[in-house]
Amino acid sequence: DVYSESSPLGKSILGRKSGESTTYTAPNGKTFEVEILEVTPFDASL
Repeated sequence: DVYSESSPLGKSILGRKSGESTTYTAPNGKTFEVEILEVTPFDASL
């Protein structure tokens, strides 16, 4: 999946590496914990 770096999830995972965990608060107020499984740079040409 591709996430905007300006979204709550995007801001939370920006700069993280595989294996790291973080939390973010969704627009509905719910807090989620996520684990980064794999990081692949976005390639707009695909």
